[in-house]
Amino acid sequence: MGAIYLAKGWRRETLIAAGSGILGAALIILLTRHLLGSAVTDSVAKSDAVKPAISAVWNIISGGLGERAVFVLVIGVGFIVGGLVAGPGRHEVSVRRFLAPYLRDRPVAVYAVLALIFLLWLTLLPTINNVGQVVVVLILIGLAVWGVEILRRQTAREFPDASTTSGGE
Repeated sequence: MGAIYLAKGWRRETLIAAGSGILGAALIILLTRHLLGSAVTDSVAKSDAVKPAISAVWNIISGGLGERAVFVLVIGVGFIVGGLVAGPGRHEVSVRRFLAPYLRDRPVAVYAVLALIFLLWLTLLPTINNVGQVVVVLILIGLAVWGVEILRRQTAREFPDASTTSGGE
């Protein structure tokens, strides 16, 4: 998070790079867990009859790791999407042009959608059982609110006259 703050002038690229790193790490963990599970099951099982039991034990032992990897994967995707939406490309500008009147005129609705997205994402969380996990979630909520506010200001500067009607008011 410090790198994103310090990357003045390069924050969008830093956000995408950080999200890509987070996403890549989560995918490596999920892939390794899958491959390692197959290898463990095959090496420990002396017959096909015990493979389901060994596989179940592996899933119990490594299940928390898989849940946390999916949790982190969603964070990486969020970082990447946030960085892309702020980009200079024509698709990104089109998205911002479409969102501009809503971001400007309906901030309560925008933050309600953000809250809904977070609530949906929190359903993916494994059980929160320590203060560190709560702190991480609170930091991510703060970053999301900050990012939406930056996006609101950026679209207000780019499209001050945008309206929700197709004819333009």
